[in-house]
Amino acid sequence: MKIAIVLFAVLSLGATKYPTDFDKFDETRLDNKMYLLECIKCYTDKGPCDDAGTFFKKYIGSAIATRCADCTDIQKHLLKLFYEKGTAAYPKQMLLFNQKYDPEGKYFSDLAAALSKY
Repeated sequence: MKIAIVLFAVLSLGATKYPTDFDKFDETRLDNKMYLLECIKCYTDKGPCDDAGTFFKKYIGSAIATRCADCTDIQKHLLKLFYEKGTAAYPKQMLLFNQKYDPEGKYFSDLAAALSKY
């Protein structure tokens, strides 16, 4: 019985995902360049955050460092869209984002590979 409880606890830990509060986020908002810039400023501490930005900012550092291992599929898709659209529209500002969340340059290539199918 003790083994079953320990096994359940270990399996439960492996299934932990980030909260899904904003999994219904309207991804078309990222097509609005002003909103996209506001998101970048939020994540780089250069501007205020809306509710979604405040939520995602809590997890974005660990998501990047772990190749989004604890992200839902929707969160992986949203991070991929944010990063691709942000880099295309605001490359200089995204350099600040990269420096903040990956100062040694060791996470983003693995993250891009992990998110490529989303």
